[in-house]
Amino acid sequence: MRTCINCDNKVEEKEYSDRYKTCIRCLKKERFVMEIEYDNEGLGYNVLTDDNLHDLCKRFKLAKLTGFDTYIGSFTNLRIKSVEDVITREIINPGIIEDIMEEL
Repeated sequence: MRTCINCDNKVEEKEYSDRYKTCIRCLKKERFVMEIEYDNEGLGYNVLTDDNLHDLCKRFKLAKLTGFDTYIGSFTNLRIKSVEDVITREIINPGIIEDIMEEL
């Protein structure tokens, strides 16, 4: 049995991700992980997560326009390092991300 760091539930090995230390149910809520970099006095790296790729891109675009996100605070020069689907472990093609950003 393993304990999920998000929901604190005890789950069996097959329902747990060693890489993210969470249960599969929590992974589905945070399916897409966007690694970002930005200029800040302290931390210059973080991640944004969402269960929907379009919503994640919308959040990034809004954060870039305003220079603020409720999770990471204020920053300058926000940029994407990578976007991953944590269920399939697929790295999302940057061209797909650019197409979604243009739609928004």
